[in-house]
Amino acid sequence: MRGVIIGAAAGAGLVVLWRLLREDPVLALARARRRRLPRRIILVRHGESEGNTDVSLYRDKADNLIELTAKGAEQAQAAGRRIRGLLRTGDSVALHVSPFARTLETARRLRDELPDAAVRFCHITPLIREQEFGNLQGDDFATYRAEQQRVGRFFYRFPTGESGSDVYGR
Repeated sequence: MRGVIIGAAAGAGLVVLWRLLREDPVLALARARRRRLPRRIILVRHGESEGNTDVSLYRDKADNLIELTAKGAEQAQAAGRRIRGLLRTGDSVALHVSPFARTLETARRLRDELPDAAVRFCHITPLIREQEFGNLQGDDFATYRAEQQRVGRFFYRFPTGESGSDVYGR
């Protein structure tokens, strides 16, 4: 009986060894994960915004409420048409968008140019947004910018804002 158990164990071991030699399980897992990745990732920045044409607007309007200009709306539609031209039959599109007004409007106008069947979902996430510099008034920004130069841009955190490292982390 002992010989049968040893023989079975040895036989099972040979099968496992044969499979390992045939394909490394780590490579097999990597290949399986790779098959689930999207075929293409397209990054789109929002169209021209009110803040792009008038930087003084940020004094009176929250950054997240800045909207697209008429030119920005057309740019978003043009991006949608260009992406539509890149799609193959059966391709699906997943949109990942920040909650800022200008990016939501860009996504909506871009999506209007795509076939309905192609758009799988639209995910709104606050993780995709610009660096928060905090509530800086007047000459404070120049003072903090000089301090940032001494400390290093990546690690310096503005008061009530984020460092480059914070942005990288999210």
